[in-house]
Amino acid sequence: MLMSSQKEAPPLTGEAGPQIAAVIPAAGSGSRLGAGMSKGLVDLGGRPLLLRAVSPLLADLACLVVAAREEEIETVRRILEGGLTRPLPVAVVPGGKERADSVRSALEWLAGWDGWRPGVRHLVAIHDAARPFISRDLWRRLIEAALREGA
Repeated sequence: MLMSSQKEAPPLTGEAGPQIAAVIPAAGSGSRLGAGMSKGLVDLGGRPLLLRAVSPLLADLACLVVAAREEEIETVRRILEGGLTRPLPVAVVPGGKERADSVRSALEWLAGWDGWRPGVRHLVAIHDAARPFISRDLWRRLIEAALREGA
């Protein structure tokens, strides 16, 4: 649930609008944190960091792809199934040893996704599971700038 005193802005997407997918690297070991699990699984105020990181993005997404540690894939699936606030195509793919490997794995999955609509712009945003404090306003400004600038 998003906490905001402001009225929710309508989604940036629609039938004629762009399609936005999010890639969420969540395969880091979290060793510096010392939690014994990936940072995205760590609880913060009753919710995993992963859910806090993706919640502000959800209204605008056509698809969500999370790259997780092999041994945490089922846990990540359960968290997403129970925590997303709207129906959405979701894939949880094996992450890699390095962040770039995890992003590559998610992008390869997206390249074969059959949900891309022809004739509209496609945008892929990459946002780490361990970055739970992105606001809905910042997310919207980033997407609007990417669309405006042709990123």
